[in-house]
Formats: sequence, structure tokens, C-alpha cells
Amino acid sequence: MQRDSELKEMAVSSRQRLVQEFADNYTDLQVRSDRIDVERARQFAGELSCPLQIAIVAEVLDMEGVLGRKAAVQKISRELQRRASVGESVPNLPGNIMEFALKEGQWVEYIEGRFVGDLERKTRDLANLEEALDQEKMTVESAITVLRHRREVAEAYILPILETWVREHPKASTGDVMVAFCQPLTNWGPSTLRGKLNRKKRRNQAFFRLLAHRLAGAEDSATIDFSIKRVNDLVNALDADIETMDLQALAHLILHIAPRPTGRGDKSPYVQFTGQSSRGNKTEPDMDSPFDFLERDIHLAPRRQEREQDSFLREKIARVIRVLRYKDHDIEKIVELSIREIADRFSLSDMDFERLADEFEENLSMASMDEREAVAAKFIHEFIKKYYYER
Repeated sequence: MQRDSELKEMAVSSRQRLVQEFADNYTDLQVRSDRIDVERARQFAGELSCPLQIAIVAEVLDMEGVLGRKAAVQKISRELQRRASVGESVPNLPGNIMEFALKEGQWVEYIEGRFVGDLERKTRDLANLEEALDQEKMTVESAITVLRHRREVAEAYILPILETWVREHPKASTGDVMVAFCQPLTNWGPSTLRGKLNRKKRRNQAFFRLLAHRLAGAEDSATIDFSIKRVNDLVNALDADIETMDLQALAHLILHIAPRPTGRGDKSPYVQFTGQSSRGNKTEPDMDSPFDFLERDIHLAPRRQEREQDSFLREKIARVIRVLRYKDHDIEKIVELSIREIADRFSLSDMDFERLADEFEENLSMASMDEREAVAAKFIHEFIKKYYYER
């Protein structure tokens, strides 16, 4: 396993990259927030009873495809409420709340996007190693290799991020860290998160005990003895309640629950492997543009109950329109782009795009300014139903 000095150097490098990225992104998030329609955000803030500043940042996260508006508000508001509960209230002044919303929005954007994506990439090699482990034939070398990779990801990548999050969140507990990082990785609901993590914690301990047992059968050496002690220390640290567990143990638990992308199935009773999600008949990750998500949702809509299908798809179309409006497209261009993209992705032939554009302009001419986006969403929805679902 790595010497402590090597891991410390890797952790310092990881922390420096994080600090620099946040310094750059904070200003960028401010700029993006300045482009949000304040009146729309004000209406949304009223619907969810949250401060306008939080609604503005939530709009940015929604437009960027990081997280839906409602979910973003819930996450940022949860931290606002947590601080109040521990005596660290954010002053109820627009400037203070905006500063808080930007910083917390930055963390939400980082965790939901970069952290989850980077961790998936970092676990790919580890997944192959873990999947190949055979309890009967496991060699000492393979056990040491898995332990080395786990320490490298957990202690040199995940741990510095957790420590930075704790420093920037006054009086935060390990339980708060768990909610912030484990929910985006697993999509488990808040009510079941702790129970499921406790079960995963026991599986994590069982996995480490298996590796320690194999190492114990090797020839005596200081390196092997040190490795066994490290593993046993981790097993003991994982015995702690999740609310009070030390961050190093939590980093290993987060690594253990991180989905492992693999095509060979679950070879170990200790580690959970999951396949990649699909979009149509394609394989993730390739979801970059709003139309990638809309294509997926067009495939998914018929699986919902019939009475929910229209509202589900109309909502997804409206979100695509908001994203494109945020990128300074006018409503006519958005409809044209949407129809052409849908026709191309679903191989809809013989489309008279000029006639469709004229038809939309006629519909739009009868709508007020406040109704334009709703008219566009309805037009695109009816196009999908007529030319794809009913063909």
C-alpha cells in the first residue's frame, strides 16, 4: 500500500485543484446568475416560498442541466436551515443571502456534476480489479492492489473534498456530509438513506475483512503487517455511527457505494456493480445537449400512466425551451431547432419545415408575451404526438 507521504502529496494536489476550480467557478456562477430573468425567478421563489436569491441560483443550475429547479432550491435551502439550527444563521439581507446562495450553489453544482462524474471514472479500473477477485483463488498481490487503489481514491481524492466541504460549512457533522455527497451518488431518498448506508457499511466491513484474511495467510513481512493493521483500523472506524464517523472512514464508505460501471455483472457479494443507464438504444454517457435529454424523455413518456404522459413530456419540453432561451435563442428559432432535432433523431422523413414554421408563427401571433413559451411547448408536444407517437 502507498506510504503516507505519497498519499499526502496526492491529497494536497487534489485540494489545490479544488480550491482553484472553486475560485474560477464562483465568478462564473455570478455572471450566469446575472443573466437570469429576475421576474421569472421571483415568481418561482413565490411558488416555493424561498428567497429570490436562492431561486436565481436554482434557475442557473436548472438551465445548465445540473439539477431541476425544485431540487436545487431544496438542497440550498436545507443548508440555510441547517446553519440556522446550529446558531450560524445567514443574515437576512439580500447581499448576504446572494453570497450564501452562490457559494452553496457552487457546491451543489460541483457535487452533482464534477464529483459524481470524476468518481465514476476513477472507479472504472477499481471495478475491474474488484470484479476479478475470487474468494478461493485471490492472491496476496491482487488483495494489495485493490487496497492500494481504494486508499488512493478514498484518501487522496474523496477525503480532501470532504474536508474542504466541512471547513466551508460551519458546525457540520459527518451526517451532514453524508447527505450532501451520498444522495447524488445513489439517488436514495432522505428517509431511507441512513438505513441503506448502514447495510452498505456492513458489506464494506465484510469486504475489508475478506482482504485482511487473505493477507494474513501471506509470509510475514512488515509491509503485510502494516497493511493488515490499516485494514483492521478501517473496519473498526466503520463501526462508528454514521453521524459521528470520522471523515476518512466515510470517504471509504462513499467509495464503496459509488456505482461501478461494468458489463460483466456482479461477481462479488461485497461490492455492488451497476450497469450504465441507457438513452433510447444508446449507452451513457453522451447526454450533453438539451435535446439529448428530450430524446430520452420522448422514449420514457409512453412508459408512464396514460393520464401522466402529456404533462410529463410537456414539462420536459418547457425545460428545453427555458434552457435555449437562457442561451439567447428567440422562440421561433427554438421551435425550428427542436422540430429539426426531433425529426433527425427519430428518423422522421418528408417533413415540410417551412409549413410547420408558418403554422407556429400563426399560433404565436395570437399569444401574449407571457404565453409564448407555453404556446411553443404545446406546438412541439403536438408535433411529437402526431409525427412520432401516432405514426
